[in-house]
Amino acid sequence: MTFSINGRGGDQAFDLIALDGRVLVVYRDSVYAEDTITLARPFAGPTAQDVVRVRYALRHRVAPQPADTAYPPALLAAVGRGLAGLAQHPGTAAACPERAGDAPRPWHGAGHYTFEYAAAFPVRYNGHCVEVAVVNLLSSYRAPGGQSCCMAWVHDRQGTQIAEIALATERRVLAVDRIPAPEDALR
Repeated sequence: MTFSINGRGGDQAFDLIALDGRVLVVYRDSVYAEDTITLARPFAGPTAQDVVRVRYALRHRVAPQPADTAYPPALLAAVGRGLAGLAQHPGTAAACPERAGDAPRPWHGAGHYTFEYAAAFPVRYNGHCVEVAVVNLLSSYRAPGGQSCCMAWVHDRQGTQIAEIALATERRVLAVDRIPAPEDALR
């Protein structure tokens, strides 16, 4: 049996495909930079299933902004520099130094079932340190030329969102791994 919550905010897909003359159920469950794909024969009863994990490197840059969005060029440039640093050294950005009166961290607040926070890093803008959160909009992978998977949300020290910046994202495959089903599955 396979269960899917497609359309409920998760980045999942459930499809039937024909492969080598056989019909298979394909279930994709994704998080930022990783897809887990399960193939199964429909109506075959409960069986342990191997999965394929595909891991990606994602590189974000500030996309051309809509005409009705008037973010200062200095903010867009600071976010662009921060994204370039994130691509070169993922996971190494220190937070803004704490000051009296700051909102509790993280300044971007809690997530939601329709998106996930993929990364956060500080940038200096207009003489202040602000937090940029890269947000993965679940269920939003698009074909080439479509919208990006991600946005950059900028928050000030009080936790107020001051910008929602569109990103262009490049994705390349890093690795494809087969994960065998556990031997004790379905016992």
